[in-house]
Amino acid sequence: MENINCYCEKLNSYKDIYVERANGLMQPKDNKKILLTMDIVLLASMNRALKVISGFIEMLVINNYCCAMPLVRIQQDNVMRLYAFYLVKDANKLASQVINGDKLDNIKINDNGKQQRLTDSFLSMKVSKIQSGFRDLYQNLSGYVHLSEKHIQSTINEVDNLKCIVLSDEDDYIGDDLKLCTINDMLDTSKLHLKIIDDLIDKGTRFKKDMIQM
Repeated sequence: MENINCYCEKLNSYKDIYVERANGLMQPKDNKKILLTMDIVLLASMNRALKVISGFIEMLVINNYCCAMPLVRIQQDNVMRLYAFYLVKDANKLASQVINGDKLDNIKINDNGKQQRLTDSFLSMKVSKIQSGFRDLYQNLSGYVHLSEKHIQSTINEVDNLKCIVLSDEDDYIGDDLKLCTINDMLDTSKLHLKIIDDLIDKGTRFKKDMIQM
């Protein structure tokens, strides 16, 4: 696909923003290096996003979209797990649970009078309320995470009206439209992730009950 470098530059600019946000979060407060428990989760999410985007760019360069698409799904996971903090009464407690290794889908919240576990399916539905199409993308990309018909379709291709089995470490048979859509999905998901990070940082005063002095 032409102009792949332009897309890589845009994605790299997002990496720079993550580093900028992380550095700002770790700046001393009142001459003390203090991190909220929530800050640890935010930094981990940003660190994960940096690695995901770096890996995604590498996959673009070598034309391996079979590996690139699941990375968009992982970035969606970053979004959903941070969005969970909007849904609980005590975000600081949830941060401690995440740090301690508690599984998010075992944690229940009150959702309109009903007890609801924080599953990926539930969180993707909630995020769709702030970004249309998020859940549809989540469901579609799950087909690239698990062995599915999508991998069958990329293995069996038609060449000169003949069905052929194609084994390759590159995705030459994926159209440019799908490739461009995948890149834009990563850009949109990363933009939403950064928006949530900025909002949670601005709301930092909500989490001052538990502060870690470095």
